[in-house]
Amino acid sequence: MLSHKALIVGPNVGVSMGKGGGVRVATKMAEALAENSFFVYLSALKGYPLNYLGSIHNTNLVKHRGKIQTHYLVNLRDELEKTKTLSATLPIHVGVLPFLIYLKYVIKRFSPHILLFHDDIPLFVRNEVRKQPTFLYVHFSYATRLKLGVGDIAEITMASKQHIERLLNPLLRKLIFMDNNPADIIVANSSVTASFLKQTWNRSDVVVLPPPVDTNLFEPSLVKENLVVALGSIQPNKRFGDVIKAINMVSSECRLIIIGHYSEAKYYHELLKLIKGMRLEKKVRIVLDASQRRVRDTLSRAKIIVHASQFEPFGIAVVEGMASGCVPIVYDGTKSGPWVDIINKGEFGLGFRTINDLSRNIEKILCDEKAYAYYGNKAKGRSKRFDTGTFKHDFMRLLKCTGL
Repeated sequence: MLSHKALIVGPNVGVSMGKGGGVRVATKMAEALAENSFFVYLSALKGYPLNYLGSIHNTNLVKHRGKIQTHYLVNLRDELEKTKTLSATLPIHVGVLPFLIYLKYVIKRFSPHILLFHDDIPLFVRNEVRKQPTFLYVHFSYATRLKLGVGDIAEITMASKQHIERLLNPLLRKLIFMDNNPADIIVANSSVTASFLKQTWNRSDVVVLPPPVDTNLFEPSLVKENLVVALGSIQPNKRFGDVIKAINMVSSECRLIIIGHYSEAKYYHELLKLIKGMRLEKKVRIVLDASQRRVRDTLSRAKIIVHASQFEPFGIAVVEGMASGCVPIVYDGTKSGPWVDIINKGEFGLGFRTINDLSRNIEKILCDEKAYAYYGNKAKGRSKRFDTGTFKHDFMRLLKCTGL
């Protein structure tokens, strides 16, 4: 007989159980719990079935179909159906309201022994939270953003959502725990995130558990090219323009491939204009919404992965590059998770502050085979620290701290 029931609420206060790093963590949690005799409920406003979730996140949820169930207000079969669904266009502040009413029903109906939330805990279920052990995993909380105003200044230029957020953020403040977070255990994805959570909720007991990365899926090619890769959504705070400018200053023969989700149309066209203005059409290419297979193939052939964001809680793409034998070159800053947590402030890769620094580091790795071999080998070894198996083991160990 299954000993315990666990309810996992989707990221963004339960808005979606689909794509994204937050859902990937949720699916790995579900798999780990099922492997340890838990019965698991995945709940969100909208979400995909187990087979589609598993294919997106390389998680065999279907294998545990008898132990894992999904409970969504809106069931989506695939990505095509998502684009046709009204709920896909709702801002988080509006979409979360009907879900929280539904969540209360799900908790009452199934009486889970433990509640697992991501990023924030909704006030609407405060009574239920106080009755059951509660586990909170934080990628970056809305409470922190609203309370401390933490973020990247480049995010201000993402105007498409700014007006909605200005109008609706006061509502969001009333939906989540801004103070006195009741979670029995709060787990952060990095020490960068943990430092802000301690300020946000005045909690000194925040634990760090890096998100899971399927490092076994990434392997370096036998023949590496003078290829530099940058991964991330096409939006200003990813600072791809800085990477393009740095590549323009590199004298060695090389190419840059930027791979990302088509997020901000205005910024995407600004990048194309920059590439054309610098006459880099043959040297720089932007690939939109590439398949995972293409991402893995590109990383396997590359020598360098660049992460230019100045504010990044963790940076899964950096670990994927390292597992592929790429040397990471990341922004060197106190709010840069890749610098602080992943490459340990220069031990497993290189850091930069300016575009000149970035171009020099790229040149160094491309021109010096010994430097490439040294950092490439160290990076690949370091990537194993963030493997899914390690995450599952540490997650179950932390879960016991809730009293289960």
